[in-house]
Amino acid sequence: MREEFRDFTAYLGLALWFALLKLFKFVDLFAGLTVLWSTIHKSAGQLFAFAVSYAIVLASFVLFATMVWGYYSDEFSTFESSAVELVRFSFGDGDYDFDALTGSARYTTYVVWCGYSVIITLILFNLIIGLISNKYEEVVEEIAVSEPHRRRGAQPTHSACTSSS
Repeated sequence: MREEFRDFTAYLGLALWFALLKLFKFVDLFAGLTVLWSTIHKSAGQLFAFAVSYAIVLASFVLFATMVWGYYSDEFSTFESSAVELVRFSFGDGDYDFDALTGSARYTTYVVWCGYSVIITLILFNLIIGLISNKYEEVVEEIAVSEPHRRRGAQPTHSACTSSS
């Protein structure tokens, strides 16, 4: 019974998440949300390509962690647990026994751990920030050109909006 309830709540949570996504059809009511939604929409292709690249790089580090550290540490004993631990490390969460990890290959562990930190944390996270920032600038420029009356302090320029004397 308890497992069925857990499955039900998981499906209910998923259904609620999709229902909340439907609220994005009202995005045009607020200019700030229009910019956000347009940025995500325009960068979707690049974000997908980034996700594939990120998954490939992460999978290579996960395979290394599983093969080299799996025997010495329970956190890296399976592919799934290695993936979870490395993602946790990417976000600064994780308390590892480095003495146990370095028991397998001391210098290799330090080189790979530092390489993972640099590649995932610095390069790939900054790359995704750059992708989104570039698309954000494009969207803001498009909105400024197409709708000049929405800028702060600007007067409407359409003839239908101005009164004729």
